[in-house]
Amino acid sequence: MSELAVPSTRTLARVLRSQLAPTGDPVSLLVGVGATPVSTSNAYANIVLGGQTLQVPKLRQATQPAAGQPAYVLRGRDFLLYIGTVTVT
Repeated sequence: MSELAVPSTRTLARVLRSQLAPTGDPVSLLVGVGATPVSTSNAYANIVLGGQTLQVPKLRQATQPAAGQPAYVLRGRDFLLYIGTVTVT
């Protein structure tokens, strides 16, 4: 039985602790590739992840990835965020 269903153990501290605890869904790093056409938006980047082209929100300072260039994306439980790419010199 859940501790939230039992009134004797349902103190504010216990409820907050259980609801604010990490959910087990950590943020992970995905590696995709830049898609064609390259997005013309300043807020989004076109990225291929898992064979699908997605328009992903990006960090302000992240540059648009060229087609085929690696694209690093943070994935949380309910969001994707393009954080940048790597250039080889």
